[in-house]
Amino acid sequence: MKHYHFNKRNLVRDEKKWDFSDFIPPLSEKMFENFEQTKEDVDRIERNIKLMEKDKLPFYDKMEVNISEKNVKIRKKWEIIRKVVAVVITRIAAQTFLEKKENMLKNLSEIIEIFERKYQFKEILTKREKEFLENKVENSQLNVEFYFRLETAQTLLWILSAGKLPNLNNFSDLTEIIEILENENLKSFARKCEIRSKNQILDALDYMYRLNWANVEVKLNGYDRIVNESILYFTRLGLEWAVQSDIPMEKIVIHT
Repeated sequence: MKHYHFNKRNLVRDEKKWDFSDFIPPLSEKMFENFEQTKEDVDRIERNIKLMEKDKLPFYDKMEVNISEKNVKIRKKWEIIRKVVAVVITRIAAQTFLEKKENMLKNLSEIIEIFERKYQFKEILTKREKEFLENKVENSQLNVEFYFRLETAQTLLWILSAGKLPNLNNFSDLTEIIEILENENLKSFARKCEIRSKNQILDALDYMYRLNWANVEVKLNGYDRIVNESILYFTRLGLEWAVQSDIPMEKIVIHT
């Protein structure tokens, strides 16, 4: 089994281990077990390569889809909405902890309770998210992750047909996302949302996957990046979480 990445070098599995370039993170064996592309996957690749050609971006035409259409399990609307809220609240918390203002800590508790009444978002919090909000102490690693993860919320709003995909060179506006949520509750917002088609979501996911490869390619060849890596990473994270309903967000591996 071969996984294609930078400069046409291959990640090849042998009987004992994976061989891969230093810039590729460790990959799960499960990702390559019984992997098979469907006709829809192949058509999706062709569509996105045409977009890459149109935009004069580098691409590798032997690069398979990241997630096959036949393995996709799109999450439920309420679950996606609650995740948007969870991401927004952890972003507010990260910003609060970074700025270290006592009055903001009090406000944070009030904000959490207001959004919990409206959306019951605590039902979907992961252990890391729950501990982060409950401990109310600075954790530099989680502060950075949860601060920049706002792009994931913007991506999920796009999946819900309630917003645009992130601008990959400009960070999303927290205030704008809060304005979308603050005058709604779980039921009222769900009535206004419609999950985009599987093809739309997978087309976007596959394009971001190829754009990620292109971004690495141009940088390794000495050119300026095409897009902001952080925004692209968290955009991909939102898309991949939405189509893999059996995997928690922190367990998703984003690779190129």
